[in-house]
Amino acid sequence: LVHPEDWCAIIEQNLGPRLAEINFRGEDVPSFIKRHEDDVVLNRRINFTFDPQLNEDFKQINQDVLARLRANISPIVKDEFASFNGVVVPKHFWDSYDHFRNYAAGFCMKADARVVSAAFCSFYSSTYLELGMETAKDYRGRGFSEATCSVLIDYALERKLTPLWACILSNQPSCNLARKLGFVEILSLPCYMLPFGNGR
Repeated sequence: LVHPEDWCAIIEQNLGPRLAEINFRGEDVPSFIKRHEDDVVLNRRINFTFDPQLNEDFKQINQDVLARLRANISPIVKDEFASFNGVVVPKHFWDSYDHFRNYAAGFCMKADARVVSAAFCSFYSSTYLELGMETAKDYRGRGFSEATCSVLIDYALERKLTPLWACILSNQPSCNLARKLGFVEILSLPCYMLPFGNGR
């Protein structure tokens, strides 16, 4: 739950000892959340703005790697929409493949005969395109995320849309990827994660 800052005191007063705040410096987030699975965990929702020059710098430094990886990137089609699983994947944001095809766009990379990375439009308006992305766990750290996101960013810029990025602070890989691609943090909002341990 994201809310205005002035709600913090009221929420914290009412939750008392059931509120657990993550210390994001050196904290092992999955272990922390598991230890506090019956508490409300205070996270942060980070909004980023796009800096075209930082993105251009990134592309210049990584042009050889990006060029090599882009050869394996293609638009997301129906089978890939349905088969790619994860947390941040197109089928969790769009009602159907037809809905996605008619109102959004996305790109994916395949390896070993399956989709291993995807970047897609999770929301859009007449001026903005928000990125969603996921890379399969066993394919991370190979530059696939950077490459698929770069293709989607270029797609947005070609259509005069400003790319947007947002994620929770405990998702440090997403925060780091955003910064690498040329996004700059502009807003941090309290975000309360409700209990999911014993169903309470």
